[in-house]
Amino acid sequence: MAAKDIPEATFIEDIDAFMVTQNGASPDAIMQDFATLNQKYSMIESQIAGRRAAHMKRLPEMKKTFEAVKMLQKQRWFRRDGVCNVELTLGAIAQDEEAKRETIFPLAEGVLARATVPPSGTVMLWLGAQVMLEYEIDEAHDLLKAQVEGLESSIATAADTLDFLKNQITTVQVNLARLYNWQVIKNREKKASAATASDDA
Repeated sequence: MAAKDIPEATFIEDIDAFMVTQNGASPDAIMQDFATLNQKYSMIESQIAGRRAAHMKRLPEMKKTFEAVKMLQKQRWFRRDGVCNVELTLGAIAQDEEAKRETIFPLAEGVLARATVPPSGTVMLWLGAQVMLEYEIDEAHDLLKAQVEGLESSIATAADTLDFLKNQITTVQVNLARLYNWQVIKNREKKASAATASDDA
């Protein structure tokens, strides 16, 4: 959700003028409306912050896989001590086009396995939900590039939206405080007037 999709809170500069426009609604009812709006903003903020955190956690792994596929485009294998070592954290398994190769690939966190891979020039990518698909290396490159760019864009949009929401929450809370203070002053004025009228009587 982008900031443009969220209603903007209006700062109340003149409480007296604002109350005139509320068709006789009580200050308590108006403050309840503002409190409800504040809760809505806070709920949206929590949802977007959670989504942004999930994307930020996923992005480094996606970038690492993307870099590995870019490396495969250039030289198919990254040799280390005569053994191919392609560590694709999202489960990409590279296959050389020239001949069968021995490779080491991750099975789980900190667990590597050795395998002989037949030639094909493709990669297998985990898509999530126990789904793995085979792609041509160039096709995998394009897919991962789009996913990395999408995550980066989503993270940037979420950051802008969170900044906007913080401003709206601050505005609503200031409005609530000013309305409360206004109500306290008005109540004091009523009591003072009532006391004066009683003394005159």
